[in-house]
Amino acid sequence: YENLQALFEDAEGRLFAGGIGGAFVYENGERKSLIEDDKTVAVITSDRSGNIWVGSSGGLSKINNYRVTARYTTSEGLPGSDVKEIYEDREGNLW
Repeated sequence: YENLQALFEDAEGRLFAGGIGGAFVYENGERKSLIEDDKTVAVITSDRSGNIWVGSSGGLSKINNYRVTARYTTSEGLPGSDVKEIYEDREGNLW
């Protein structure tokens, strides 16, 4: 992937990275692709339940067990498709 824009280490010590072309994870010395597309990943984080969330120029993706399990775009109610930050409030809602 070109031009890394996002890095995140989860509680298990896995390193997630993203940039132009998608996102991947390094675990036990192996690189596994999570998202491969023409979008630019801007942010990667986890919620209190341990789900990984990826914000990109294509919306918001939820990662579980190394697979995209949900995608949110303007069709699902996002005000725009370009997600550059993710914040979890006290009630567990993502903003």
